[in-house]
Amino acid sequence: MSRRFRAAPGGRGPTDPWFRLGSLDVNTTMLVVLLSVAAFVVFAVEPVTKPIMWSLVLDPEAVLRGQLWRVVTWPVAYPSISFWSVLTLFFFWYFGNDLEVNDLGRSRMLRFLIGVTLVLGLLNVALAALLPITGLLFGLDEVQIIVLLAWIAEHPHRRFMFNVPAWMFGVVIVGIQVLSLLGYRMWFELLNLLLGIVLCSLVARSVGLLTAYSWVPSATRRTSRRQGRGRQSGRATSSGPTVVVGPWGPPPSKHQARMDALLDKIHESGTESLSDAERRELLELRDRLRGN
Repeated sequence: MSRRFRAAPGGRGPTDPWFRLGSLDVNTTMLVVLLSVAAFVVFAVEPVTKPIMWSLVLDPEAVLRGQLWRVVTWPVAYPSISFWSVLTLFFFWYFGNDLEVNDLGRSRMLRFLIGVTLVLGLLNVALAALLPITGLLFGLDEVQIIVLLAWIAEHPHRRFMFNVPAWMFGVVIVGIQVLSLLGYRMWFELLNLLLGIVLCSLVARSVGLLTAYSWVPSATRRTSRRQGRGRQSGRATSSGPTVVVGPWGPPPSKHQARMDALLDKIHESGTESLSDAERRELLELRDRLRGN
């Protein structure tokens, strides 16, 4: 029994878990799920007179009074539990784990979730400070929606029930949310949702997602343009001889060539054509070529 629940360190690869609890691989997504389950237990046993969970909820007024930890702790704060809380946790695990294993790896998934948490939390506080209305944030509902939309953006043509493509499912989900908030005249929540999706798309792009959408701003792209302008101005002011760069430059490295081959395979047959080993190899090659 003790061996079954013994903790062990995970591997160093991008798709390896952080650690293992017996046979359970604990990657970033599973770690958030376990923290949420622990929050369920705390909610069930905490004293009614001094509830712990309420001290973790993002209350903009409390944050403005100096309780800054609430900007980070609100996704695992559960002042109440319902069937929807469990269902949200399941969907977060299902889509988050797939996004982590096949697209991001554990480190980028961690950065993505931290970025989404901070963006949504700070946005809530900023809107509460600027508008005469306010709202609380707690639980994984908002984070789960962002994770789901990020997964759909990466796999828009994957099929759901009744052969519905993922992009259509995403449109329906966002549409229902918007119509519901409009119907109840919940303007604060509506503004929070729409601005949150826009800002979190920048977070997703910063960790390597949404690369197929050129209209989403990228810090890497802006840096490369700035460097390009610097090189052009340098050539304009140079008085030395002109050097013509021909096709005799160094050939691509074996890592780049292998990554190009895997990307060609995805382009021809889709992500599903890669084996688990090839997906792990693709993530490792991407990390190596980016210098991470």
